[in-house]
Amino acid sequence: MGSGIGGYWIVTNRHVVQQQQQLCVVGADQKAIAGLVLPARKSKFSKDLDLALVFLPRTSREPFKLAALASQPVNTRLLPIVHSTGYPTPLKTNPDGPPYSENEGLLLPLLKNPLEGGFDLAYTSGVQKGMSGGGVFIGGELIGINGTHANPLWPGQWRDQDGKAVNEQLNNKLELVSLGISAEAIKVELNAAVAPSAESLNSLYLLKCNPVSP
Repeated sequence: MGSGIGGYWIVTNRHVVQQQQQLCVVGADQKAIAGLVLPARKSKFSKDLDLALVFLPRTSREPFKLAALASQPVNTRLLPIVHSTGYPTPLKTNPDGPPYSENEGLLLPLLKNPLEGGFDLAYTSGVQKGMSGGGVFIGGELIGINGTHANPLWPGQWRDQDGKAVNEQLNNKLELVSLGISAEAIKVELNAAVAPSAESLNSLYLLKCNPVSP
């Protein structure tokens, strides 16, 4: 979602990459390229922030089409229309890969402070399993990424980043909406990120990424 010196930064959720240090990134052209997952940044909320940065070395192929990060924070009180995007996990294997999904909804002013996981966006547009890390857009600008979907199988107690349980009324509302991480939080992590060393990138040559079958 952004470019760096000698490569690109890809933003996704930490729960998507889990403990992987390397992975294959598949582009819209169905070609796969090896990427390096950066360790979680050591900060006050690093253990809770469900955000991961993947560094993708620049290659001789055509440049990626990048999402433009929103230049200003969004005024949620205006209830702007947003689109949540991603690739839901298909019920059946598709030779062309999972289908792209784009859903419309409203951005809601529910959160004054981030929740555990760093979630600070709440919106009504549908997010399904597999869409984690997908972009949330207003117009052509990226305002955040998906983090979790509405109507969880096991409703629980949401907490803020200080570990304090939110009140029951808010907790009930949060079970009905999709939650994401804002562009502002993403920018903080991008500004603090350091491109991997040449030695670290050399390890990617051992990872074989095959194109998706047509």
